[in-house]
Amino acid sequence: MKNHHTLLRASVPLLGWVLLAPLAMAQQSSTTGAFRKDNSAPQIYSQEGLVNNFAQMLPLGATFSPLLTAWDAEDGDLTARISQKSTVNTQVPGSYVAQYQVKDDGLPAEDGFKGWGSITTTFSLPVTIYDPARELPARVLVLGTLWDEGPVINDTLFMVVGDALSRPFRINGDSLPLLGERLSIRTFQVKEGYWGGNNRQFALLLRDPDSGEVLYDGPLTFSGGTTFTPSAPIPVLADRDYQFTLRYLAGSDRQGFKRNEAGQFWLGAEGVQEQALYPHAQVLPDPANRLAFDPGLSRPLKEKLLSSAGGGEVFHVRRLPGAEAQALSYVITDPALATLQVQPGDGEDRLVLSGLQAGETNLAILANGEWVDLVRLVITAPKAVTLSYSYIAYPGETQTHLWDDGVLIQRDITRRYAPYNLQLSWIDNGVLVHEWDRDGDGESYEADRSEREAPFDEGWIPNRGQVFSNLYVIRSYKDPARACSGSGAGSSMGIGPDDAPPRAGYRAACPGNATELGQSLTLSHELGHNLGLWHTGNTDPYRNSNLMTAGRQEGIFFASQWRTIHQTLNARIAAGDPGVREGTTPSR
Repeated sequence: MKNHHTLLRASVPLLGWVLLAPLAMAQQSSTTGAFRKDNSAPQIYSQEGLVNNFAQMLPLGATFSPLLTAWDAEDGDLTARISQKSTVNTQVPGSYVAQYQVKDDGLPAEDGFKGWGSITTTFSLPVTIYDPARELPARVLVLGTLWDEGPVINDTLFMVVGDALSRPFRINGDSLPLLGERLSIRTFQVKEGYWGGNNRQFALLLRDPDSGEVLYDGPLTFSGGTTFTPSAPIPVLADRDYQFTLRYLAGSDRQGFKRNEAGQFWLGAEGVQEQALYPHAQVLPDPANRLAFDPGLSRPLKEKLLSSAGGGEVFHVRRLPGAEAQALSYVITDPALATLQVQPGDGEDRLVLSGLQAGETNLAILANGEWVDLVRLVITAPKAVTLSYSYIAYPGETQTHLWDDGVLIQRDITRRYAPYNLQLSWIDNGVLVHEWDRDGDGESYEADRSEREAPFDEGWIPNRGQVFSNLYVIRSYKDPARACSGSGAGSSMGIGPDDAPPRAGYRAACPGNATELGQSLTLSHELGHNLGLWHTGNTDPYRNSNLMTAGRQEGIFFASQWRTIHQTLNARIAAGDPGVREGTTPSR
């Protein structure tokens, strides 16, 4: 296990290291030095799955109701206090920003204490209202892998200048979230087996052998030994046979590509579809749904998380003004995975999903028989995950709120993971007293992280291998008057489906910095690493709303991360790990 840690730290030396902006300062008595609980910032959530600054385009006359709720660590449900500072007029085309605010009660003003007062949180949604009679906007639906040949074998197909490689090509539409059969290929993926030197030139001929139609005949850009890019996207139809012919035009040496299992040129493809923002129907999740809905945060595709154990998840499809003549219908692509019951209503249909089986399929919405919207259904088995929580105190440490935050931290982490079909249970180790300051400098920071990771590495945490992950909090500094630069920092040990237990995530904290909210946020982030998630990229859309973004003050998981989490847990269940098993659907 120690070798595993060494390898992990060498490959990702700052994995999970998070510095958070201060949320609020704890109150400290000027007479006794005692600390009160922090005043954490209230949070605003959308039951439609929208996040702060999520941009929407809606047709003229559509319904705009983000269904907001507000929650505060100290004051509880603040939904009734949400005020709308700016509005959206869905009857007039234009660009708007709908802005909402909520303010908590702050800390009680008592003599002898110092700290922050009330906090106001702002939530904004940019909205564009368009007139379908004048324009019908479209967005690009990134489909990712359209067709992947499967395993690559070691044999290499060699080409010399003037040679060509041909093979049949067909995209299976049943396995893709397609809106109809038309799509565009942006790139082809290959596996280079032998480098042909600099200044290589290739061309592609893609034709329909039945009709003789040539869809592309032109140059290809070859990059990284893996990607062929045509000069323009190539329009094709799903479930149609094509002939792919690669020509080697120029090069200083022979060129080699990997074969597939059939001995053919190995080939894959990636592409996109244009999705019209149709004025006929608006798809919304039911506010009572337990599990997450992604309206297009990780890719321009609506995605809904569901449980194979049931739970009664529901969609509403609102008929939009001007579309009264449109007959709406609904299709589940793979009816073996989900059963759909349609309950028609006045201007709105209620769609009840049941009979769910683990896997992925599509819910297609059609208007007069034409596909107008699509929801990807991600159906997972519920997982029961056991974690431990500990606070690591040093001998003689003066008790602060850090000793007592464990229950609040556990409760908040459980709340954060519940929408992803995960049931968390806890072993609360309470306060564990150990001398972690080995060099006597009064702080737990060391370049090799040895002091902060001593609770895990040296077995201070009991039964650490019997849970999925061991989460703990440790002081940054022994001096209670010394504050952390932000809200503390964290790291994790163990990541993804290949890492066996024990695993851990920790947070280094200061009594004078944000406590239970900051701790639960950081530890939730570190647990995400244990579950196979990496940090979001700097260019990822809506990254500041993602729990795996360093420096965020709140966060959720997006659809692409749901899959990774459950893939990791499926792998660890198959490996027989303690602390994780298939669970049951939690009660509402």
